[in-house]
Amino acid sequence: MQNKNAEAIILSRYNGFITELMNMPLNEGSYYCRQLLDEVLNERLYAQWLAYLPMLIQSNKFMSFAQFKDEMTGANIDTRPAEEILAEVEEIRVRINGDESV
Repeated sequence: MQNKNAEAIILSRYNGFITELMNMPLNEGSYYCRQLLDEVLNERLYAQWLAYLPMLIQSNKFMSFAQFKDEMTGANIDTRPAEEILAEVEEIRVRINGDESV
């Protein structure tokens, strides 16, 4: 989402609130700004999910909105070190194959 688009949406919806926001302490104001941006992002993602929904259902790849949001925002990306992930993969491989050979 581009910042200018988000800014325009926030200003159009919350114009009276923006004046109040400017008078708040920095921590409180930045918290509410983040909440507004999250709300705009959720609305856009929900509209996009609704547009994709018929295609997802038809291709038998249905996913919930929470799954779609995680995928679109990158929240589902594993941030562990590569060594830790590879060790987990090796443990799973050993459990499935029953041996430790490669």
